[in-house]
Amino acid sequence: MVGHLSSSKFFGKTVIISWSHQTLPLLAVALGAPAESVPSKWGKRFDVTWVVSVNRSHIGGVVSAQTGILRQLPQLLLYGDEKSVIKLKRGCTNAALEKMRSNFEIDEEVEDEE
Repeated sequence: MVGHLSSSKFFGKTVIISWSHQTLPLLAVALGAPAESVPSKWGKRFDVTWVVSVNRSHIGGVVSAQTGILRQLPQLLLYGDEKSVIKLKRGCTNAALEKMRSNFEIDEEVEDEE
């Protein structure tokens, strides 16, 4: 999916993804968010939206670099939703990301529906 989203078809576009919370850090990092900015644990918090803004550098029409920024936005949709974001005790470590990868298979194949 990340490879598909990296195609020029999505440059400058907003894409909304609903994803399994167990592998959300993997997706955020794969999209370009720095691992140290991605919470590795969040307890019972399911009231925060993660926004990954991707910046791409182009040289001769080819993507030469991709970086991202992770922002957290409180949803405030339901009674009991918190106004704060998930506190970052420490970001995802490589070991934590590898453990997520080994626990969950992520299907990278996405069919183009044009």
